[in-house]
Amino acid sequence: NGWNDNKTFILIGSASWAALVLLVGSLNSFVI
Repeated sequence: NGWNDNKTFILIGSASWAALVLLVGSLNSFVI
C-alpha cells in the first residue's frame, strides 16, 4: 500500500512539474 501511495505521489508530482514548466515556457514566449 505504501508503494502505491508513493507511485501516485510521484506521478502527480511529475505531472504538476511538467505543467509548471509548460506554463513558464508559454509565459516566456508571450513576454519575448
